[in-house]
Amino acid sequence: MDFKKLPEGTEAIDLWYTLHDAELKSVTSSITARTIKLGLNIFHRPENTEFTLQFEAVNAVRVQTHQSYKPEFVETSEIGSVANQKLWEEHWSKGRWSSTDWALFEKEVLSSKRIIYLQNAQLFQSEASIVMLIALEDDLTEIVIDAESFAVTDGTGRSFTLNEFIEMGKASWDRMRQRAGLNRQKPA
Repeated sequence: MDFKKLPEGTEAIDLWYTLHDAELKSVTSSITARTIKLGLNIFHRPENTEFTLQFEAVNAVRVQTHQSYKPEFVETSEIGSVANQKLWEEHWSKGRWSSTDWALFEKEVLSSKRIIYLQNAQLFQSEASIVMLIALEDDLTEIVIDAESFAVTDGTGRSFTLNEFIEMGKASWDRMRQRAGLNRQKPA
């Protein structure tokens, strides 16, 4: 299943509340076992922040990076943020997506000295398979995993249904925003 050409009846599930700002700690996969494990540290959780996303019967994986058109560009206060946004969108549209080797990506995650944050994640679910699309912090790198099943466990080995995982993420953001005196709102 390709997330850009979804079959009819595919459900798109937004995982922003659950995975936004999660730290990608590890990526391990086995071609012969057809598995992928993503090790995450989800900071906005009040307890037990270590989670594993386990994909079984993996059909395809892809890491892609957006290579932007980068002209000489000087931001001035005269242009304004709306004009800067339009200019950014114009330059983005002139860029292209380029594939990255999955094995190299795994090694880079494990050896990285910087923290790799998840910006957003979506799960596309049909009767036959699921596809997870994860945008990393810079919105310039995407991970796409196509598998037949998906499971979530925490650091103690406790399993969560997808709905439990989503509700847990929403509850965490609600608690954090209440402490800050804000309403829960996902950025546009």
